[in-house]
Amino acid sequence: MVEWTLNERANNNLNPNWIALKFEDDGEMVFFDFENTNAEGEPRIISAIDEGNGYILNDELAEDFGEYLNYLIEEEY
Repeated sequence: MVEWTLNERANNNLNPNWIALKFEDDGEMVFFDFENTNAEGEPRIISAIDEGNGYILNDELAEDFGEYLNYLIEEEY
């Protein structure tokens, strides 16, 4: 994931404040967004889509990682 992130930053205009978290089956990517943090300094979780000349924000999935993790657990069960 680290190698992919560095490659996308160098070759596909990936925002340097986004850190890849998960590949989705539909081509979307899930990122930690350190450009936008909550009051505790935790990054929000976003999804973005590669439009060919860089990634664009698609959706805010959670205010922080704990909220996102809870969503994943609930989705699974």
